[in-house]
Amino acid sequence: MHWGRKESGNRMLMAGLRAWSPLVTLLAVWTLAAVLLVPGSLPSPVSAVRTLFQTAVADNVIRAQGGGDGGYLPHVWSTCWHVCYGAVLGVLFGGLVSLAAARSSVCRVAFATFLKLLGGLPQLIFVPFVAVVLGPSDTVQVVCVSIFACLTMCPYVLTAVKQVDADYVELGRLLGASQIRSIFLVQIPGILPTLLGPIRLTFAYGIGISVVVEYLVAPSGIGRVMKLGVAYTNVALVFTGVMWAIILAFIFDGLILLIFRPFLRWTERRELIEWLAR
Repeated sequence: MHWGRKESGNRMLMAGLRAWSPLVTLLAVWTLAAVLLVPGSLPSPVSAVRTLFQTAVADNVIRAQGGGDGGYLPHVWSTCWHVCYGAVLGVLFGGLVSLAAARSSVCRVAFATFLKLLGGLPQLIFVPFVAVVLGPSDTVQVVCVSIFACLTMCPYVLTAVKQVDADYVELGRLLGASQIRSIFLVQIPGILPTLLGPIRLTFAYGIGISVVVEYLVAPSGIGRVMKLGVAYTNVALVFTGVMWAIILAFIFDGLILLIFRPFLRWTERRELIEWLAR
């Protein structure tokens, strides 16, 4: 028993180290680059944190370029709710479409082939088309993030459905469950633990999609402020946007883990640790 607890503790420690190692590596490389490069071309992490607090509620550059009097925070909130709205819609729509396609072997093969064809395209190729159709509006961010989330989730859902024990599905049919009840009461609970990692990645990459759209056409958001910083050659303002994006990524990741905790209650501890470390 003692050996089992020790082994479980070591696994959790290794999972924690793997989870934090990218951030530690980023800070180390960032500090080294700030020291070696030309002074002023790259702010140090300490300087960037100072700028983050100074520009949070007010900034002259943002105000002068029509970004509002509230500093960075209104734009951070804009990115936050656009990513949440778009990612949730994309994940739900992609999941339901994939579950519907998985009901038939012919539809599953056709849908998987279609996804493979789309998978060869760059992830941002649809942004200019959406921007031309919808114009410079908030809807562009939501639609672009939704498309990305949907296309990202569909292959994972198709794979997860195959891993659901067929005996549970057959048992549901014997007990009189309709196809819709079978999807919502058998398949969805069965695939949710497997989808934890893909959903975390979808929200993290969704922030990047939103920032790119904001930089190109959207009237507000972190990317919009970063564009203003580039126009003024304000490197500190640009890196502040990067830091806000990282902060949002950590917030989303923590919220997703909290939401998924009830669905992982009966998951084997070893598998749970591996998923959290992804």
